[in-house]
Amino acid sequence: HKADALLTQYPKVVIATTFADCFPVLLFDSEARVIAVMHCSYKTILGDIIAKTVLIAGKLKAYPENMWAVIGPGICKDCYEIKEDVRYCYAGYEEFLIESNGRIFADLKGLTVRKLSEARIFEDRICAYERCTCCYRENDQSIYFSARRQRSNPIEAGLAALCMER
Repeated sequence: HKADALLTQYPKVVIATTFADCFPVLLFDSEARVIAVMHCSYKTILGDIIAKTVLIAGKLKAYPENMWAVIGPGICKDCYEIKEDVRYCYAGYEEFLIESNGRIFADLKGLTVRKLSEARIFEDRICAYERCTCCYRENDQSIYFSARRQRSNPIEAGLAALCMER
């Protein structure tokens, strides 16, 4: 089955999502011993995947004030160009769109941080990885898969597992 979010409270169960330039987001509440992993594309973020995942986690006694969020590597605002027909999807979040030389770029990481905050996760508990999957290089080599750069299927994965013993 395909899913853009998974969560568990079972120890030693690994949950994962694949991503290319979209952001993997991991949530965890060490008190409730709940973890979640989400595939955060513009569609899922604007479709409230974060709020929905936090709501479901609440049914497992995990609450946003106890959660930590880790935003993994994804495409940066300088590389994430969108087309005019996608602009309307950002209604209410236009501050995350950047126009430059007749082109439109989106700050997907900034939007993700905002949506995490809107879901009541404290900003000092949000950790964002700073490397771009599209343009970051080490020793003149790209180290991340990028659908924008490579134009093929994703091969990266975001993993999470509870390793705490009860």
